[in-house]
Amino acid sequence: EEGSVEKEEGKPNRTTPPPLLVQYHAQQLSPNSCYKFFVRARTEGGLSDPSPQCDVVTQPLPPPRAVNVGVDKIEPDALHISWNMMDEGEKNATAVCEIVWRVTKMEAEEALATSFTVEPGDERWSSKEIPCGDEVGERYSCKIIGLKADTLYAVQVRGKNGGGGGPWSTVVRQRTTVPLPQQPTTLYSSDSTSTSTMLSWDNPLDDAFPVTAYQMKVFRHLPGETVKEVTDGWQTISAEETGDSRLCYVVENLEPGSDYSFQVRAVNQLGPGEETEPLKVSVKCDVPPPPLQPELLEATSHSMVLHWNPPERDNGSEVTAYSLEMRRHDSEHWRLLSDEITTVPVEVDCPEPRVGYVFRVRARNALGNSEWSDESLFESLPPPPPQPPLGLSVVVTHNAATFHWPHQEADVTGYEVQQERNGDWVA
Repeated sequence: EEGSVEKEEGKPNRTTPPPLLVQYHAQQLSPNSCYKFFVRARTEGGLSDPSPQCDVVTQPLPPPRAVNVGVDKIEPDALHISWNMMDEGEKNATAVCEIVWRVTKMEAEEALATSFTVEPGDERWSSKEIPCGDEVGERYSCKIIGLKADTLYAVQVRGKNGGGGGPWSTVVRQRTTVPLPQQPTTLYSSDSTSTSTMLSWDNPLDDAFPVTAYQMKVFRHLPGETVKEVTDGWQTISAEETGDSRLCYVVENLEPGSDYSFQVRAVNQLGPGEETEPLKVSVKCDVPPPPLQPELLEATSHSMVLHWNPPERDNGSEVTAYSLEMRRHDSEHWRLLSDEITTVPVEVDCPEPRVGYVFRVRARNALGNSEWSDESLFESLPPPPPQPPLGLSVVVTHNAATFHWPHQEADVTGYEVQQERNGDWVA
């Protein structure tokens, strides 16, 4: 220290010399340890009393290098980093961990570097610090946010304590992902028929990471609040532009008179985005499909008993009646037997025996008639044998017998008379 200048009246200026400083260098102390010191002065008269006690805590050694640095999760705007600090007890315990990152390129010089020198004030680097615990070898993690999508970053980690900063870890290079596509908005249906509906939604514009496809999931609402998935998972669809920044897709092969729910999601090079909320659509009712072709249950020479199964579905409107037509197999003229049949089986009169007749049937609901069913051809049976003649009378002479009986059936075409001769019947 500089000495002070004193001046007395009538005497020359006198400079006071600076006080002498005594230095003692204590060595072989342990890092990050507490020590107590005091000093006593010695003269010929002995030792002084102790000075006030001085408490000293030595600085720790800088932390070791961070190891096992890895990327746990990759997002479009964030990276989740984790690492271990292998401290050697108290002497180099890590107080905080510093994480630095910057955009890098896979050029020759940077691609071969295992670590970078991080200079103070280098604006290329961003950094953050997190406090560390007391457990040795503890796994630490940090989420780096605010990054650019689809961009390559270099990340390094080091520990810091009162003794300074430890060495930087090996550099980790990781590219952020492409952001998932946005959720399609304003989903609604229009132009619904009994078997189809047109879905449309706003086209999410993202020139940097464009949508590559759209997917749809379809559910059908069954009685009793049961919902059944129609599609086997997500189905890729070919959406078309409508000219007003909207996309559309026509869903076909729906069941008339049924309720459906639809969901749509966009897909880009990273994967599918968030799906829309379910859109419920009621499909219009329609005339029923045709019944199955008639079946023959019973036949005689003058009648047939027919049966058929109803349509597989009623298309949203209950079947109320059936119409039945018939024609001879060698004729194109159809004859309506009835259009108010409500129960089956049905007995049908056949005018002639041993004749083929063709039948067809259709169903009717509140919206109209179905198409005709497939045709069925059945043949009436031959007529049964006539009843035996009754009321026979005979007139006998000496060499003949004349028989008489009533001719009762109009379809009898002849008679056969048999006579027993020598034990045999002869016609």
